Order: sequence, then C-alpha cells, then structure tokens
Amino acid sequence: MSGSKGLANSVDAGSATITATYTSTGISGSTELTVTDAELVSIEITPADTIIPSGIIQQFSATGTYTDSSTQDITDSVTWSTSDSEVATISNVSGSTGLANSVDAGRRNHHRN
Repeated sequence: MSGSKGLANSVDAGSATITATYTSTGISGSTELTVTDAELVSIEITPADTIIPSGIIQQFSATGTYTDSSTQDITDSVTWSTSDSEVATISNVSGSTGLANSVDAGRRNHHRN
C-alpha cells in the first residue's frame, strides 16, 4: 500500500508509539500518538426554522459535531421533544424519530381580537 505509508488509523482510545525506521541504516525516530474518543460538542437540527401548515408532517434530522471536527447523523440517537405539544408533536419511535406532526396553527393565532 504505497499510497498509505505513514498514515495512522485509530482503532481504539489509548496511546501508541509510532516509529519510522530507515531500512538500509536502521536509523529510526519515534513519537507518541494518543487516540481519544471524540466527544459531542454541538447538534444541528435541519431543516431550521420551518413553517408548515396545520395537519402536515415534517421530518427533522440531527447532525452531531464532535471535538475532532467530524460530523455524524444522530437523528436516531437523540431524544426529541417539543415546547408545545398542542402545536406540534415529535416522534421518538424507532423508524419515525424526528418526525413532527403539526397539530394546531398555534394558540397565539386563535386568541387574536
């Protein structure tokens, strides 16, 4: 694998000594490589700031950003909730996680004079 010489692949958290040896002379150098578990630092929900008519469903997804700058779809790993279940509900049921159902156009709109 000539295109991957010197490319380290992290397998599990821990420390390892990385050594490079010049074959013809046996001269080598080494360094420590520490692998840590990436930690979740933020969650982005898409689509953002959505407007839908009453009675319509909307699928939301959650993308996690980690300390190593990687991202991952975590839609099925988060717990979804709504601030007002009289306006919209959102599912945590496997196969439909993040699926919102608009229930009402909002109580604010119904109480205008």
